[in-house]
Amino acid sequence: MIIYTDSHCHITANLNKSTPVLGRICNACQESQWEQLTSLANDKNFVCLGIHPWFVNDLSAGWDKKLYTLLVKNPKLMIGEIGLDKYHPWPDIQETVFITQMELAYNLNRPVHIHCVGAWERFLHILKELGTRVPLLTVVHSFNGDVAKIPDFIKKYNMYFSFSGKQLERFDSGTAKRIQAVPNNRILIESDTETESKELSELNKALVGISKTKEISQDVLSEQIYQNFQRVTQND
Repeated sequence: MIIYTDSHCHITANLNKSTPVLGRICNACQESQWEQLTSLANDKNFVCLGIHPWFVNDLSAGWDKKLYTLLVKNPKLMIGEIGLDKYHPWPDIQETVFITQMELAYNLNRPVHIHCVGAWERFLHILKELGTRVPLLTVVHSFNGDVAKIPDFIKKYNMYFSFSGKQLERFDSGTAKRIQAVPNNRILIESDTETESKELSELNKALVGISKTKEISQDVLSEQIYQNFQRVTQND
């Protein structure tokens, strides 16, 4: 039997209780989404609150205190989607907001869900500067980083690597090498969608593509991904 879990989506409403997706992680992008997403959190719909690098210039005064308060009130909430994006403006603000959220994750012992596009050198530089003050668990969504650094990412940052249906649909040699290099107990799949109607098809694209690349049956792979998902949501 195939088990579906969604490690990264942006679904914020109209959740169908009869969906075959056994668990999902819903990520905020903007401050305005925090309250609504918090109300959706339960044992099936896990929630991340954070500021996406595309929206760092839309913050209100005291946004970090607001985020801290919501996280303290809701101990199961994670932090995300946060990160760096070379192809969007305000790189200095991106870094400041990212570091603030990473420090918050460390102080409150929360997992972080990372967006990193074209900025891996800066991302690694910031991690090195943070030293031991890094979150105990990190998920990189739509992973597109350096294959050679995967073992180090796991050892130093307890990192998990998520792949989307879109990545597998436009499959290339780089994606194949990353999937093959990620250990089975560190791999996740995601829909990265805003609508539940598209969620299952996107997850299936990712599952089928990874199954073929790793030469593992979909049943066995989905069970492994489910176990990985459980560890992430339990901050293990």
